[in-house]
Amino acid sequence: MSKTSILKDELIERLINIDEEISLIYKGTIDFVIVGGSALILNFGSSRGTPDIDVLNINKDIESIVEKYDMNARSGIFETKFPYFYEDRLVEYKDKRLKVCKIYTPSLEDLIVSKIAAFRPKDQEDINSPAIVKQVNWKRLIKIVETDKEFEQAWRSDREFSEFYQHYKEYKDRHYKKWIK
Repeated sequence: MSKTSILKDELIERLINIDEEISLIYKGTIDFVIVGGSALILNFGSSRGTPDIDVLNINKDIESIVEKYDMNARSGIFETKFPYFYEDRLVEYKDKRLKVCKIYTPSLEDLIVSKIAAFRPKDQEDINSPAIVKQVNWKRLIKIVETDKEFEQAWRSDREFSEFYQHYKEYKDRHYKKWIK
């Protein structure tokens, strides 16, 4: 596959092709947790393309298949950028054409936390997009970060958490009152 930007139709086509190929060699179900820009495209309507599909903790039996489709199976390192209980809020992507793959993304709020933690320019572009900001469940985001302190529990370094929290406060100050429902 070429490293062109993936948009929703191409992303879905790749997932269906991956599913088809996996179904030929694997019996049972395979769960994928798609993260990053692809997750925002798939479940939350982001229009910024991304060059690959990042997934957490892929089954080693199918790693060679998914890599042919620019699915980054080495993104488990990003898991430390998610709140402690993000798995409890996974959002399933449903498509009747999928036979063996169950596709999930973290909730929008968990993706926002991960992108604030990474704090790269493309991550900031993603989460500051009006199409994304208007979907934020602020009550949930505030609960995750401020009330339950899930991200603080998952974090490894006080300095890095402090930087994350400063960026989070800036994000909240920028958007909260404008988009609160």
